[in-house]
Amino acid sequence: MDDTNPPDGDRPDDTDDWDDDEGWLTPVDDDILELMQENYIYAPKHIEQEGLCRGPDAAYRCRELTKRGLLERQAIGMYEITDLGEQFLAGEVHPSELALEDEGEDADENGDNSEDSEDDGADPTE
Repeated sequence: MDDTNPPDGDRPDDTDDWDDDEGWLTPVDDDILELMQENYIYAPKHIEQEGLCRGPDAAYRCRELTKRGLLERQAIGMYEITDLGEQFLAGEVHPSELALEDEGEDADENGDNSEDSEDDGADPTE
C-alpha cells in the first residue's frame, strides 16, 4: 500500500467498491484498522501522531469501530484489532454485515448509560 494519504480520503481501496448504505464507515477507518493491525494495541493519540486524523476524531472512530466489533477496548483509550477487524481488512466481511454491538460498555465509558439512569427510581416522565 502507498504510504501517502490523498486528501479527503480519496484512496483507491476495496472500501470504494462498497455501497455503505449505513453511513457509518469513513475513509480513515480502514487506515486506523491497518495501523492497529501492525501495532496491535493502540491509543487514539498514536493515530494522531501517525497523521491519520486528529486525536478526538480518532477516539470517536475507535469507539464506532468498537461498536461494530472491529476493535476491542483494552483499557480507557487503548484499543486492539479483533479477528473480525482482521477479516474486514482482508475483504472477507462487508460493512453491511457489521451490526451494532451492545452499547452498554461504551455508554459506561462516557458516563451516560441511560439504562442505569432509568433504574435509579426516578420517574422518567418527569
